[in-house]
Parts: sequence; structure tokens; C-alpha cells
Amino acid sequence: MIALEITINGKKIVLAGSPSLAGGVTSVVKAPSPGEPVGALTVFGITEFVEGEEQLMLNWKENHPVSVGDEIRICIKEVSKADPPESSENPAHQE
Repeated sequence: MIALEITINGKKIVLAGSPSLAGGVTSVVKAPSPGEPVGALTVFGITEFVEGEEQLMLNWKENHPVSVGDEIRICIKEVSKADPPESSENPAHQE
């Protein structure tokens, strides 16, 4: 399966991937606001829609702190196993 290995300043944060994902893994970085020292990194994916099954949003990292000057690296890898998500939820049930 395809997975994203995310490192910050050379330290592995997560290897995110699942064979059930519809469109792969997405990584979003919210840069620090002016005057704020910390932003956030979120890594997630949504499972493929299958009739009669619950579609899930898989969250590997949610609001992981990032700071000005951090080097964030995303490497696309072919792997047999990835890190499990930290949480999952049905996106249709979000408020």
C-alpha cells in the first residue's frame, strides 16, 4: 500500500496509510499566526465508500505542534504495514 512518512526536523512523526483509504492520506499544516509561536500538523484520510458499511475518517495526527523554522518532510512510500490511526470517526456524524 502507499503511505506517507512524515518527519519533523528529521524525527519520524508518523507513517500513515491504510489499504481501505479512498483517496490516500492528507497532511494539513496550519502555520503559526503572526506573533504566535506554534501552528499545527494534521494527518488524516477517509476510507473508501462501500454500500452498507460505515465510512470513516482515520486520524493519525491531529493538531501536532509545529513551530517557525520546523522542517516538515513528506515521503511517499510503498509499505506492507503502516502506523495505526490514533482515532477514527464517521465524518457524517461530525458537528
